[in-house]
Amino acid sequence: SFWTATCAGAGWGIGWLLAITAVAAIRERIATYSNVPAPLRGIGITFIVTALMGIAFMSFLGIKI
Repeated sequence: SFWTATCAGAGWGIGWLLAITAVAAIRERIATYSNVPAPLRGIGITFIVTALMGIAFMSFLGIKI
């Protein structure tokens, strides 16, 4: 229905906003407080941060063997 789609769209938008804000905040903290090697500056450290956040969020799913 219309309301379901509207609520889903708003939730996804807010989720993406929070994720992008978290990545930007972590990148700024890393750039400020640590000495990032030249080859990893920019997109390299962004990929590392994104991978670590993905691993952290996967922990919410639990381990199924």
